[in-house]
Order: sequence, then structure tokens, then C-alpha cells
Amino acid sequence: MKTKTLNLTVKGINVPQEIMSRRFFPCDLRTCRHACCRFGAVLGTVNIAKIRRLLPELFPLMRPEAVETVKKRDFHRHTIFTRSDMSRDHDHYFLRTVKGACVFLAYDDRGGCVLQKYSLKRKMKTTLKPEGCRAFPFDLIGRRLALYDWKGLPCLDRSRTAKAPPMYITCKQELIGLLGEEGYKELRSKL
Repeated sequence: MKTKTLNLTVKGINVPQEIMSRRFFPCDLRTCRHACCRFGAVLGTVNIAKIRRLLPELFPLMRPEAVETVKKRDFHRHTIFTRSDMSRDHDHYFLRTVKGACVFLAYDDRGGCVLQKYSLKRKMKTTLKPEGCRAFPFDLIGRRLALYDWKGLPCLDRSRTAKAPPMYITCKQELIGLLGEEGYKELRSKL
């Protein structure tokens, strides 16, 4: 993740001006083949407990090799992940990967996240999908909105995105999730 020049402030959060002009394709799983799901995601202990209780219901939605791995080794790595800006109220872990993808990545007719699909189907108030996944391509680090700049992702490849809409439009829901509705409106007013 690169640090960008921070020159907008929205609800006390520093936002890179780049998101107003940088182009970004909406998620197209056929093109990227779930590239952002290759490494798993940071997961807090609160979600771990919820997911653990639901595993029997999640297994039918998961890839067979993921189910086997989870049954043998669990769905997260047991090494605690720390970062200075993360909540100290509980530990954080990484979701496990198998065959180069998060254990909760579904390879059905539409792909996507098993945790998200389950949450939507059950009309849960909060999704089980980790915040880092929901907010992609952004991350909130303290009071700074950071923009991921991973290599090899079609959605972030500047040579491919010239005709895509600007990020603040394509990633509206992700920005609302991080800044709130009022924060997003404030961001739009700074155009």
C-alpha cells in the first residue's frame, strides 16, 4: 500500500485527493479471478466466534478443499496480527488460504465471498465479511484513509482503467462504509 498525498479532510479523516480523479473498475471477478482474495484478510476475535458457530451452515457454500483445510487446521491462522492503528480491545488474526485463495472464497457460478453471501441471504444486520474486504480498495489507518496500490489487480491497473468511472463513484458503498452517508456527501461536495 502506497502512502498518497493527503489533502482532503472529511469528518476528521485525511482522504487522498487521488480518489476524486483516479479511475477504478467495478469488481469483475471473471477478469481478476479473485486476485484480492489470495492472501486472506485480517479478522478480529469477535467475528471468529460468530463464524465458528456458523461453520456447519457455511461448509455447503465453501469449496471442498477449503472445508477439508478448515476441518483440519481451522479457518484462521493462530498467529496474532498486530498493527498500531488496530483495536487493542481484542486480538486480530488472518483468514487461512488454500490453493491460493481465502478459505471463504466460493467458486460457484458467480464466485464471491461465502461470508458475504451467507450474511445477505440471512438478512443479517452486520456482515460476517471482514472489514478490510468490505472496504477494498481502501483501508482506514487511524484517521487516514489509505488507498491500496497492489500490483496485478485489473481494477487498480492504470493502463486498463482509463475509461472507468472515478473511484469516488465506483467505490461509493465502500466509502460510505468508512465515512458514513454524511461523510460521503461531504466528500462529493469537495469536487
